[in-house]
Amino acid sequence: MKKTASIVILAFALSGTVFSLELTLLGGAGNIAFDPDLRSPRSPVGGVFDNYVYPYGQLAVDGTFSELLGYHAAFERDPILRNRLGGEVELRLSFLHFSFGPVIGPFNTGESPISPGFSGRLELQFPGIVFGSLGASSNFGTALANTGDFLQQSGEAAIGFWVPNVVCALQVNTRSFTERISRDLLIKDDLTRYQFRADVFSKNVPYTIRIDLGYQNLKRSYSGGTVDDTDEFKSIYLGFEGTYRIVPRIKIILGIEMPVYSWGANSLKSPDKNSAFFNAHAGLNWTIGDSAR
Repeated sequence: MKKTASIVILAFALSGTVFSLELTLLGGAGNIAFDPDLRSPRSPVGGVFDNYVYPYGQLAVDGTFSELLGYHAAFERDPILRNRLGGEVELRLSFLHFSFGPVIGPFNTGESPISPGFSGRLELQFPGIVFGSLGASSNFGTALANTGDFLQQSGEAAIGFWVPNVVCALQVNTRSFTERISRDLLIKDDLTRYQFRADVFSKNVPYTIRIDLGYQNLKRSYSGGTVDDTDEFKSIYLGFEGTYRIVPRIKIILGIEMPVYSWGANSLKSPDKNSAFFNAHAGLNWTIGDSAR
């Protein structure tokens, strides 16, 4: 009897998943990152920031089990965090949403192919008026004592409000990846962003537009042995992303972000004025079942 009941519960959960599901696939490239193969700082030798080209992307699944329970799972490739795979279950209590779940950093180093961790997010919202959120993730504590050990961390905070046809938000986002390269060398990539975001929409219109304006500080620190230096590259940037519903359940996504002004810091020389920096991506969003809007 217990086995039958378990099968019924599982079937119900799976049916809820299938009929309340959104798949998002994004892929892109950019050149605002430090070369991961660098093993010494550029600042002490009067170096210039190199526009290293990197690919990035995301495969995400979002859905609901019921009005109270939702879920999110994603695999991400990022120039700072590298590879990250995670999933969260979301509990929706009136104006309070809380989500938590496991996260791992698969195949980021050969010595540590799997590094488990935890992520969580808390959001308070009064629809149509104001909202705020806090989120963080990290793999479990490591002493970074052995070659290949790494620490993968992220954090975010936002506060926003609604005005007619626009959702506005002030956001802070941090991401870092620290790796033990050798006994005498520890490298940390760190990105901090402060931005204003506006999502523009209208009823019965098949497209939306997102505008980002902000400041970011990209750092790469080298420590251990006789090395203790940091390269920094700062930017004021502007970004746009548009979505367009080509059929009732499928949207295309196109986005680009470029610095308005960039400069080197901490003795790292600024790039040539003719240097072009960018992040660009494209993707699809597919809605399955009753969650289509």
